[in-house]
Amino acid sequence: MPRDPRYDVLFKPVKIRPVTARNRFGQVPHCNGTGRTCPSSKADKRRVKADGGWAVICTEEVEIHPFADHSPRAGGRRMVLTDIPDLRRWHVTAAKRAQTVGFEVALVCAGHQLSTISHVLSRHRNRRTDAWADRWKTGPGCRAGRSDETRPGGCGRDGGLGPGMRRPLRSGWCVVADDDGRGA
Repeated sequence: MPRDPRYDVLFKPVKIRPVTARNRFGQVPHCNGTGRTCPSSKADKRRVKADGGWAVICTEEVEIHPFADHSPRAGGRRMVLTDIPDLRRWHVTAAKRAQTVGFEVALVCAGHQLSTISHVLSRHRNRRTDAWADRWKTGPGCRAGRSDETRPGGCGRDGGLGPGMRRPLRSGWCVVADDDGRGA
């Protein structure tokens, strides 16, 4: 059965910063509910898409450091200013690990209220009174800082902003900041 020519664009390569995907089929890093309890079903879901020819397939959220583990939910504490250099270093180290094992695209996510960066941007969670209190001033810097630090000098090659991108994207070997700056 011949393909409808209206859909030809979906099968053309698309450049995502320095990486070129062979087509426009891609899976965003969404969670499917299986979590860590059923890693085989998670892997099978991605295998089916890879077998079907999808060009970009993301994993789910990956904690960047043991302190970033969401389970068990035991509570937490307010970050102190001396924690910020550690957080920045953990992002760089995680990006280097991803690159080492063959990932071509990494997203620095700041959404869903599941990351420290999203908490800095959140009206609800950011109740600080120090230099990190102004979420509009420090939030973009926090988000962009994670992305910028995973670029040259931190991790890999640089790339330019792709045409038609709506969001302010930052890249390294391809690191994309996944937030439009509005916060929660």
